[in-house]
Amino acid sequence: MAQILVLANEIPLPIQATGTSLRLNPVLRHLAREHAIDLVAISDSRPDLDRRVAEAQEFCRSVTALPRPRLPGVRRISRTLRGMVNPQRPPWEFIDPFSKELVDALVPTLRETRHDVLLAVNEVLDVACQLRIRNVMPPRFVVDWIDAPSLVHERRSEMMSRVRAHFVRRRTARLVEWQKQINAQAHAAIYIADADRTHAGAGANPAVHVIPNGVLTLDQPVTRPDDHPPTIGFLGNMAYGPNVHAALRLHSGVFLPLVATHPDLRLKIIGRDPDPAVRALVSDRVEVTGEVESIWPHLAEVDVVVLPMEFGGGLQNKVLEAAEAGCAVVVTRVGAAGLGPEGRDALIIEDSDEGMIRSVSRLLDDPGVLAEAQARATAIQDMFDWEHILPRYAEVVLGEDYSPPGA
Repeated sequence: MAQILVLANEIPLPIQATGTSLRLNPVLRHLAREHAIDLVAISDSRPDLDRRVAEAQEFCRSVTALPRPRLPGVRRISRTLRGMVNPQRPPWEFIDPFSKELVDALVPTLRETRHDVLLAVNEVLDVACQLRIRNVMPPRFVVDWIDAPSLVHERRSEMMSRVRAHFVRRRTARLVEWQKQINAQAHAAIYIADADRTHAGAGANPAVHVIPNGVLTLDQPVTRPDDHPPTIGFLGNMAYGPNVHAALRLHSGVFLPLVATHPDLRLKIIGRDPDPAVRALVSDRVEVTGEVESIWPHLAEVDVVVLPMEFGGGLQNKVLEAAEAGCAVVVTRVGAAGLGPEGRDALIIEDSDEGMIRSVSRLLDDPGVLAEAQARATAIQDMFDWEHILPRYAEVVLGEDYSPPGA
């Protein structure tokens, strides 16, 4: 049994809370079947922390939530500036001014328990870097970037003013070099999609792997009502800039033109923390759900999920969820980029508003075409089955040479 210390920026519960929880929750549950997991969540500020800690302790040996200490703004800036001149620290965009206190809290745990592996997930790399500096790193270091920071950074620049975007794009090259540096130090690194690995400059590095998310298992059956009006939908974290941009584009560029030819059409936008611009879309034709206990009853009322994504990185979990719910999916190439050729073949790819309008019209006007598209989308379930993905993830975390004690 391996002793695995997991550093993450949150306790991954409930599973649909964030993109990180969608990935980390099944990973930890799988690893915990045979290994001891000590989870340390850094600066988890979401509600119901005590309840989520207790639930995570059902499959983790220990769960620790480290709060961010309070520091005056001047000290935060000072620490960030000092970190910028240390070549072993991340680029300034990812320097955590609170990392000293967080590392101080972690060191006793690392000295009391001999961990075999440190798995650092997503936004905790500054803390992991400082553990390395202090020489308290476990023997094996694995980083799951999920999305490549450089690719996310670059795509965000497309939403900015020309001057600001120019500066951000220049910083992208620095983020690529940083990822190369970390990936050279780590025993293994993981990205969610080929596009992320490529953008990070991994090249022929055999220690850098691509492991996608799996399809989230339904927590309740999706039963489609017979009498619901024709409905198109969107889902995702509705405070996330690329999702906000896509939802607004869907409303103005696709939904409103379609209403002219489909007067009964409805639009349902599913997702937590809707931006004010998204909430302003609410009308007798448009529903904005906000946070929901389960997405599946809402997706059951959607015929076609339309995802006009222009920005964002990696594998879009929303595509997998829509397909799992049996919805036809119309998506841009950016939104489908992480699925691979076979996954993209199960979807309808359209980059222009006009193309989306044509495809959605065809689906809504012909029940046979709609049923065929819905059935084709469900094929993604087999391509992204956690039962096939999780053993490979465990192998990468533990290393090919790992063998249980006494084996």
